[in-house]
Amino acid sequence: MRYWILGMGGVATGSLAIALGRMGDEVGGSDSGVYPPMSDLLREAGICWQEGFSANGLAAFAEAGECTVVVGNAIPRGNPELEYALDSGLRLTSLPEVLHERFLQDRVPVVCAGTHGKTTTSNLSAWVLQQAGLSCGWFVGGKTAGLNTPLSAAVEGAPFVIEGDEYDTVFYDKRSKFFHYWPQVLVLNHLEFDHADIFSSLEEIRTAFRRLVNMVPAKGLVLVNGDCGDALAVCEKAFCPVIQFGSGTNNTYQLLDEKPGDTYAVHRCLIPTNPTEPEAGREELCITSKLQGEYNGRNLLAALAVADRFGVSRENFLKAVRDFAGPARRMDRYELRDGFLLYDDFAHHPTAITGVIQSLRRRYPDRKILLFFEPRSNTSVTRVMQKEWEQALAGADRVWMGPLHRRERYAADVLFDLESAALYLASHNVPFEQHQDLATLLDSARMDLSARKGTETLLLICSNGSFYGLREKLCAELG
Repeated sequence: MRYWILGMGGVATGSLAIALGRMGDEVGGSDSGVYPPMSDLLREAGICWQEGFSANGLAAFAEAGECTVVVGNAIPRGNPELEYALDSGLRLTSLPEVLHERFLQDRVPVVCAGTHGKTTTSNLSAWVLQQAGLSCGWFVGGKTAGLNTPLSAAVEGAPFVIEGDEYDTVFYDKRSKFFHYWPQVLVLNHLEFDHADIFSSLEEIRTAFRRLVNMVPAKGLVLVNGDCGDALAVCEKAFCPVIQFGSGTNNTYQLLDEKPGDTYAVHRCLIPTNPTEPEAGREELCITSKLQGEYNGRNLLAALAVADRFGVSRENFLKAVRDFAGPARRMDRYELRDGFLLYDDFAHHPTAITGVIQSLRRRYPDRKILLFFEPRSNTSVTRVMQKEWEQALAGADRVWMGPLHRRERYAADVLFDLESAALYLASHNVPFEQHQDLATLLDSARMDLSARKGTETLLLICSNGSFYGLREKLCAELG
């Protein structure tokens, strides 16, 4: 088959291009500002793309033979290539639809969904199944740990682990991506309000997840975070068995406690003695892992429940997870000079940042935590979760906030209330500064860090973007 991918430079679309090329399909595409590592990976795979958007490249590709145009979900109407495709009557599709057509048919879809933990749980589950020799496939929405690519095909009949993103599909289909995946095993890790540009309320998110649960066949399985009331609520009318994991006593897979360490944590759990009869009895299991924090304990239990579903031995599970470091930018650690320790994390929601800070507090109870936060999502740039943000940021000992991403798109009374945040954090003795450019933010940070040399201070970067290269700059100055 022949595909032209509009918006090829993303992790998901670039990985799709590479996977289709490996399957023997002819692939072309376009994007603006494709940068490493995806630009390097595409070149290594022999995939060529057009820099920038114009109809010429697509027109030439279409003239050479019948083709399908895969439209990235960030491509809007008015894009010249999209307009050409529509005017020319070319077949349009989306990334989730291609995944369903080419990778999920005649496989066992294992969909890892929820507003937190999707990437880590899907990456970990795929890694465990692969290490157990199940010839599984996977699609993970980030730079993976252990796996050699974010997207890989499975043999017929094998499990295919896929990150079930609740974000919209494409300009003509505003449903969540996960509706295209038809899970036979569904992992629902957490559920709360997010993506304020897509969902207007928590009830809209609940409705989407209720419909997702309703897609699981009676012979399938739902694995749900039993510590999250909203996640449990959307599973109430499931037609298949529902098994709970979490730290509460109501969970079949129960996290008892965690012993944090500098490199490894030990998660002590109660789990089913016989996975085929999960309610028949339980036994204690200690999971040694580089993944730390209660939220990662739940991720580990979810992956264990997936492994149990497919007959992976406990011995093989423990061996696989011991040195699994997690996908990129999930608590990436950098040791710097003068006693500084830097962690870089993808967290961009109040709950996620709270979990990261709590995990670091347990691991380093004597260190001050200085937080650098970049607000990029609609949920963080606006005041829709103002109170939750203020409470999350107050968990640090000092906060620098970067520029509000694309602030010109929002009315002043909708934007994140910086004055309110400053007052709240001041009442909790947490110094707070927000800077509209990285240079002034760094100037302020340098003055503060200079006075903290030798105090074993911990720096934490939280952003779902690059934060204008902040991590690289801090590592260069303090590395």
